[in-house]
Amino acid sequence: MELKIATSRETLFAYLETEEGLKQWIGGLKEIALESSPESDEKKGTPFTLKLRSGRTDREIRGEIIAYRNPELFGVRLFLTHAIVDLFLDLEEEGNAVLLSCDCEIGVPEGTGFLRSRMTAWQFRRTLFSRLKGLKTITESRKVPA
Repeated sequence: MELKIATSRETLFAYLETEEGLKQWIGGLKEIALESSPESDEKKGTPFTLKLRSGRTDREIRGEIIAYRNPELFGVRLFLTHAIVDLFLDLEEEGNAVLLSCDCEIGVPEGTGFLRSRMTAWQFRRTLFSRLKGLKTITESRKVPA
């Protein structure tokens, strides 16, 4: 999936890596907890927990940063109940805009039912498309998050 966004790579990347930026385009995100502070700029391998609120229910999604090259590439692995998602966002400058390329690979953990894992994959891709369109709207209309 690709989106052309009228902003700079630095602005877009700020929405991908900062808690304030993520909260603006991921509905229901309450908190991101990094489980270890990277001692340097090397963030690859850092585990994290997303704390989300959906209706009356709170839930946590564990993950890990699997690719990080500011402001060009951001990748995470999310450990969902019925799937493991590898999400890579590649940012390439194109004139006065950024071409955001999204690669999403969804794996099925051992012991997970086929039908349930297919439903989870479909829901994730559908939600991702919607969230990325929201990210485009936010970044084109607002300034960099603090």
